[in-house]
Amino acid sequence: MTKHFLNVRTIVGFVISFFLATGSLLSADHHDVVINEIVWMGTKVSAADEWIELYNNTDQDIDLVDWTLLAVDGSPTINLSGTIPAQGYFLLERTDDNTVSNIAADQIYTGALKDEGENLQLKDETGQLIDEVDCSEGWFAGTNTPRATMERIDPQSDGSSSDTNDGVTRNGSDANGDPINGTPKAQNSVYNISSVSRSSFAPGSCRLLGNYPNPFNPSTAIRYTVSERDISHIVSLRIYNVLGQEVATLVNRVHSPGEYSIDWNGFDDRGNEVPSGVYFYQLRSGRQVIETKRMVKVK
Repeated sequence: MTKHFLNVRTIVGFVISFFLATGSLLSADHHDVVINEIVWMGTKVSAADEWIELYNNTDQDIDLVDWTLLAVDGSPTINLSGTIPAQGYFLLERTDDNTVSNIAADQIYTGALKDEGENLQLKDETGQLIDEVDCSEGWFAGTNTPRATMERIDPQSDGSSSDTNDGVTRNGSDANGDPINGTPKAQNSVYNISSVSRSSFAPGSCRLLGNYPNPFNPSTAIRYTVSERDISHIVSLRIYNVLGQEVATLVNRVHSPGEYSIDWNGFDDRGNEVPSGVYFYQLRSGRQVIETKRMVKVK
């Protein structure tokens, strides 16, 4: 009886270890998989040649069976299948596999993206929201002339972290065999661009936690932390426009350790309301840039 019990315990332990190793028992977390590139404008061959790319931020393969990628207005609604590899990509091509002619699609879907914008949501098999790119007020990036894709700047950041393919770093060919202004199944051209600092910070140092809502109008709350090691420094939080010009200084003082939140009402330091568009907010401790993130003010 004891031997039988030990055998059962050994088998159960092996099964649990196996599933933990493969990730099959682990539920997905927010931003484990993100909507990494969106071709809402199609290619120069056809405006209907749309595609969407997902990226896996984790070091484990993730089973996408019963996951859903959908626009809030109902079209497209894509019931996903297959597996996205660790630190890898998953390419969805609309209608057929000739949209990106030299790269095989992981899945074919139907349903068009509106040029005016969409709110795209990625949900796991339980219906949990894993990622969202809310462009219901208009696409954050990408252009019709020339056809250039909307790429995520930082796959670890929120969905507003996007910019237009730079036209230099490209991957893949359209249905006619011409280069695509995009990076299907490759690192985005705008990843880690100089306009956004991704300097790492040591555990326990200052940290920029993000802002909510984003996109925003009329105001947004920016959260950050200050640690013991930073209490002797002046901690500053500043807003910049896309030209790198300082718009507003929200914080510039010595802090006690803790988590903080400050509202920005969309006005500059002279009391003028800034226009809608992309802005960057930067956290510094003394002279050290800790982190910079991106936000969008909408009309």
